[in-house]
Amino acid sequence: MEPGVIWLVVAALGWVPIHHPVRVTHAAVVRWMKVHVCEERGHGWHVDGPTYFGGLGWVQATWDQFRRPDFPKSAAMATITQQIWAAQRFAGFYHFVPDQHGCWAQGY
Repeated sequence: MEPGVIWLVVAALGWVPIHHPVRVTHAAVVRWMKVHVCEERGHGWHVDGPTYFGGLGWVQATWDQFRRPDFPKSAAMATITQQIWAAQRFAGFYHFVPDQHGCWAQGY
């Protein structure tokens, strides 16, 4: 069963899902910090639009697709760990690191 279907069933039945803690490795933080510095020039992890949000330059539709249901609706309100968790999910899905300015987590 697809994750979206599970959440639909959970919502329909009124169950309250129990979420596991969000964890990312130190290596992931180091890797994604390079993207953060390139994307947002290090201006914080709570950038609030108008086009890009959070510390990794999320577009709202992409954030909606890759965040967990218990994460904030906007990347601007998400923790660093939440943003990196969603970014790793994005990278795994598309097989590359997201970026709009030619930066890569592996280096500049």
